[in-house]
Amino acid sequence: MAQVYGPISSSCLEPFVRSYLYNDSLFDMCKYFALYQSIFKLIRALLSHDPLMKLVVTSSQGKSIATLISSLNDIANKHLSRSSTPIKKKRISQTNPEGTEVSKTSVDPAAHQPSGEEIKLAKEVQETYKLTVQAQERLRLQEQATIKFQNAKNIETRKSFAQIYKEVMEPFQYEEMDMLVTGGPKYDHYYTTRIQTDTVMTVKKTQRLVHEHSLLSTGLPLRPESSILLRFDSERLDVMKCIITGPSETPYDCGVFQFDIYCPPEYPEKPPLVNLQTTGKDKVRFNPNLYNSGKVCLSLLGTWSGGVNEQWSEHTSTLLQVFVSIQSLIFVTEPYYNEPGYEAQMHTPAGKQASDRYNERIKVATIEWAMIDQLQNPSPGFEEPIKKHFWLRANYIKSQCASWLEMAKTSPTTGFFDQMNR
Repeated sequence: MAQVYGPISSSCLEPFVRSYLYNDSLFDMCKYFALYQSIFKLIRALLSHDPLMKLVVTSSQGKSIATLISSLNDIANKHLSRSSTPIKKKRISQTNPEGTEVSKTSVDPAAHQPSGEEIKLAKEVQETYKLTVQAQERLRLQEQATIKFQNAKNIETRKSFAQIYKEVMEPFQYEEMDMLVTGGPKYDHYYTTRIQTDTVMTVKKTQRLVHEHSLLSTGLPLRPESSILLRFDSERLDVMKCIITGPSETPYDCGVFQFDIYCPPEYPEKPPLVNLQTTGKDKVRFNPNLYNSGKVCLSLLGTWSGGVNEQWSEHTSTLLQVFVSIQSLIFVTEPYYNEPGYEAQMHTPAGKQASDRYNERIKVATIEWAMIDQLQNPSPGFEEPIKKHFWLRANYIKSQCASWLEMAKTSPTTGFFDQMNR
């Protein structure tokens, strides 16, 4: 039966039936009694088959058959109510030509008594209406079930994509690379001067780094929503680079941000040194905690004030904790409020407006420097995973950028739409 829905729905059957149901007079319908009986019988037949009942319950043009039947049902109820009510008669007094008053009884014109055919059609309407109500409820339940199924399917699809993303990216998540510039002794690294000077590795530092790397090799987050990938120097475990992909639903969404990391001789008594390399050639401050110079302000790194429990601890703090803190505490949905004192503006109209304007600037910079520039000039050592990341997330990124562009159309910020649209 389902396969005939398409041909029937595209035929003239449904508009043909509707055209006859616009007649709101049972008296007029009785002039074509056999035709209307057949029409109501046809509607009931459609309602008895789930694949076809949508022809009755819904309509892409004008009122549906179900809506018209509902209106006719009101009329049918009045007719049947009238048929069970005795005819009202009223006495009229008149004076004849001779001047004598004469009284006679007449039927009230408003008290029309339905004919037998009108009563039959009224009952046909009532029966059809009951089936229509039942069909509407069945369709509602079916649509609810379909939505639940689709939601479950979408969740399963996300799980499947997350698994695919992990399978493709995992081989590239934790690898060694030679960071010495060809011909040495400089390193392709922000802290190259320190690295060249600090050549002695204490036993304590070495043991700690071996332990740290055992955690990093298996513990770094790897999800489509946001991932962390690491490279360490072939000869120096204390020299590292990482990239963090911007978390979903933030102005950094899907962008690739590179950080250079170095553990100084005093490590682990002192925290590692971390510098952001994705700065738009020192022009973009991506966050109140990320300077255009690359400085990363974080209590855990000792570059920002914070509570005792937020400071680096030789015994409890780890490199993994540092990376995840940057990912979750800096790359946030509303970075504007990371500025000291600005959190007081949260949930206020002025704060929301300022936060939206701040995010607009970050979105433009993310597209320009954390997406386009990373595609054209990928961070050394991460070329292959960056290419695969953008390949896997291509459809999502297109959709996300299209959404940002739509928001830019209504933004009061001068030039924001032009920057997004270029």
